[in-house]
Amino acid sequence: MWQITIALAFLACFLSAYYWFSRKTKQNIFKKLDIKGPEPNFLLGNLNSFQDKCLHVVYQEWTKKYGRIYGYYEGPTPVIVTSDLEFLKQVFIKQFSNFHARKLLPIQPDPDSGREINMFHARGDRWKRLRTIINPTFSTVKMRQMSPMINDSIDIFLEKINEKSNSGKEAIDVYSTIKCLTLDVIGKCAFGMEVNAQSNPDHPFVSRCQTIFKNIIQTPLLTIVAILFPEIKQILWSITSFMRHFKEDANFWLMDQLGQVIQLRQQGTQPSRVDLVQLMIDAKKYPIRDRRTSQLTMTADVDQQRSSSGTSNSSECGNDHDNWYKVHSLTTLDSANNNVENPKGQMCPGGSQCISGVCGTGAVSKTIDKVDSSQKSCHGHRDIAHAQYDIITPDDVFEEKRKTSKQGLTEDEIKAQSVLFLLAGYETVSASLTYAVYELALNMDVQKKLQLEIDDHFPDMAIPTYQTVNALPYLDMVTRETLRMYPTGSQVISRLCMEDCEINGVQVPKGMTIQADVWSIHYDQEYWGAVDTKQFYPERFSPENKATHHHPLAFMSFGAGPRNCVGMRFAYMELKITLVRLLQKYTIEPCEQTQIPLILQTGATVTPKGDVIVKFIPRS
Repeated sequence: MWQITIALAFLACFLSAYYWFSRKTKQNIFKKLDIKGPEPNFLLGNLNSFQDKCLHVVYQEWTKKYGRIYGYYEGPTPVIVTSDLEFLKQVFIKQFSNFHARKLLPIQPDPDSGREINMFHARGDRWKRLRTIINPTFSTVKMRQMSPMINDSIDIFLEKINEKSNSGKEAIDVYSTIKCLTLDVIGKCAFGMEVNAQSNPDHPFVSRCQTIFKNIIQTPLLTIVAILFPEIKQILWSITSFMRHFKEDANFWLMDQLGQVIQLRQQGTQPSRVDLVQLMIDAKKYPIRDRRTSQLTMTADVDQQRSSSGTSNSSECGNDHDNWYKVHSLTTLDSANNNVENPKGQMCPGGSQCISGVCGTGAVSKTIDKVDSSQKSCHGHRDIAHAQYDIITPDDVFEEKRKTSKQGLTEDEIKAQSVLFLLAGYETVSASLTYAVYELALNMDVQKKLQLEIDDHFPDMAIPTYQTVNALPYLDMVTRETLRMYPTGSQVISRLCMEDCEINGVQVPKGMTIQADVWSIHYDQEYWGAVDTKQFYPERFSPENKATHHHPLAFMSFGAGPRNCVGMRFAYMELKITLVRLLQKYTIEPCEQTQIPLILQTGATVTPKGDVIVKFIPRS
């Protein structure tokens, strides 16, 4: 018997020594790569540094100490953090074929084989298939169709503010009010649901959404264990999935509820609408033709619109200026080409070369990246030197040519995408809109200037639409400056290395996470001119300043490259329409309860901590 005991003890010692050696080897990787960074703890890595501070604050401190490229450890998992824009250009754009996956979450389904995987977690061919199906939801035509639904929800939002103002409560917690608004908007626009969260703030959808983000901030025990011991995270995911049968899980609850909405739509008991749910249901019914990765940003609406007209709609070019700054597939971003005809004999805006015969409204153009600073958009007030990337990549990124796919979306994938868009549309837009209201309250000169522009473009309280809000240059500057100062989704702007590669002399092994230090970039004086980056200064995004100071990757609120935020256009529209409607009726002012400065917290996104209280003064 004692022999067995000795053998087991010896085996335990051997396994412990092997695990210790393996973990220490992982935690020495940055020394081998000659990358600076904080010294890790054997168990925690550097997680103890985030105990009392927000993640983005610690990143900024480390950037000042170690430079624009450094490494730290989440338990045994190495993470390279960088604010080097040339390095990020390689990761997000030029070497996208090596970085087509996002950073893995501590507890999630397997990104390749998990049934309940969504577009955020998916990678490779699976991500490409999901993105191809989802893209048409956010085309120009769909945005036009959604703007009346957004205005309907904003009508209720303004009524609620009016009710509170009339009851003597000029000071209002705008954050909680806006969260109910954004939930109503995404429910109506994406799923055809009347959530009515604004009339019923205790609605189960509201409480479950809040629970999900609250749990992320508080970091449950299973999540901590998964971070410290990533070897067992798939086991922990299985435990989480199993436990939902005995204890309610907010994420699975939402998935089940949205599954019922999808089922009703499939049965024909709900009217068919052209929204996210219907697109996914159609993709389940009918085989789809895979598009090459270089065609991922093209939409069915644009294809149909251009094929019927044969020309580009010039009135829309400036509206979608975020899609103008295209990247020549895996080539340099430093060449210039201002006079290239497209195959159909038309000139793309700014002299860019078009491979599809269409341009401007989200269609893919194969362009040379660096554009002369004098080139302007159709409206004349936007140049393309700082537009958001709508990236193309070559056909062989995933080593396959155009082919017919027999697989649309599975039932589980439809539900997973639905939960993703519900949560993203609820949390990120509500936080961004709250930040905009807060900054306008503290910067009355900016607010007055914006109100003058709104009054000029919308006389007699005219209702804004998708097209009309994109004709307001100062509104665009205010929106972008808000997103620069508060990049709410900065935590998830990361990539996972899928193949060993070299970037600007740095060896990046397979499995390494690259995290963009967005806050350091957005507050780096080098990229944003002479005005203090801590000051709310919308003119930073004027055509003159952008052409003079901005690096194309200096603004990363929506990410960059082929995996940038698919809902970017929808988010801009919702932000702009809400601000126009709000400032038509009210002047926003700070009060005694207003936090100055605003206290933030880090979870899945960077959000205000506590109430954001301001006053709404009716305009005469």
